[in-house]
Amino acid sequence: MTDRELLELAAKAAGWTWWRSKHGYWNLTAPDGRQYDACHNWPAFDASTGEKLAEPTVYDALIEAGFDPENNDGDALRLAVKLRINVEPVYVWHGPWTNGGTLEDPYAATRRAIVRAAAEIGRNMK
Repeated sequence: MTDRELLELAAKAAGWTWWRSKHGYWNLTAPDGRQYDACHNWPAFDASTGEKLAEPTVYDALIEAGFDPENNDGDALRLAVKLRINVEPVYVWHGPWTNGGTLEDPYAATRRAIVRAAAEIGRNMK
């Protein structure tokens, strides 16, 4: 799955809902009932080249509304708690287990694991 698909499915599992207005922006409702109108100022054309840009996606709207568990520890923790995902830090090593091996960011790896688990829950929802 792409990062966009993961975030959209995780948002679905968390209880976010959305619909696209006829004007091209997104209307989102957070699990706590807060409403967001996102992507109002999305540029239609690249300012330097004049090329038409892609329309904003649900992913873009969720990020603009502040839901970014892939990069935000608080969002990831709230997602894990909401979905009752048991969390254990994820440590990823690269290279030999002796001097010279490098440890990936365990916070990023754990957030990613939470988003992937939430996306799987969202994928299985009807």
